[in-house]
Amino acid sequence: MKYGMEGYGLYWYCLELICDGIDAHNLTFNLEHDSEIIAHDTGIHYERVQEMMSYMVNLELFEMNQGIITCMKMAKRLDMSMTSKPAFRKSIQEARGNHDRVMTGSGGGHELEENRIEENRIEENKNLSPPAPTFNFKNSLVDCGVEQKNIIAWMAVRKKKKAVNSEVAFDGFLREVEISGLSYNQAVQMSAENSWSGFKAEWANKDRGKSNGTYQTANEKAADRMRHTRDYATATNF
Repeated sequence: MKYGMEGYGLYWYCLELICDGIDAHNLTFNLEHDSEIIAHDTGIHYERVQEMMSYMVNLELFEMNQGIITCMKMAKRLDMSMTSKPAFRKSIQEARGNHDRVMTGSGGGHELEENRIEENRIEENKNLSPPAPTFNFKNSLVDCGVEQKNIIAWMAVRKKKKAVNSEVAFDGFLREVEISGLSYNQAVQMSAENSWSGFKAEWANKDRGKSNGTYQTANEKAADRMRHTRDYATATNF
């Protein structure tokens, strides 16, 4: 069988359930238990039970009519010599006579059951939300045109200061850069050089210098200070 020992065990368990309900007043050969009860009793997930039962119906091991599973093959296994009671023997004969009619009408019920299982699966899939796209702080800086060396330097600062690389933090960075008038690359470079875990336009305005309208890096500012120092020394020694 397709489902191995699990399917084989479920098949015989269902047969036992059907047999337990047979008596002189009940020769319907119906499986009274639904998939959830069987799942609880056997420890098999109820969807797995439904799947295996549908497969067994497809193999004609059971029949299904209007959602009711039966095993009318049992009627053919009953022998009227098993009882001397006329009423019981008559019921057996009627059950055996009804076997072919029930088998003929079982196909529609099987399709209904398969449709119901498929509808349940579709409904469950609707309730599953698609995974949210993962935000990446570093990749977002790359998308903004920031040089790799500046990204590496600033990310090291942020890691050391335990800054959170969230999308909210990145949106705040973009907003402050727009206010400052700097490029994204300049803002990241300035933050890395000053060991800022974040970036504020007011910090940039206090720190940056202007030379012919061009932003000066820390190295450029240091060179300017050295030049001014040399000029001052030359002037005082004159």
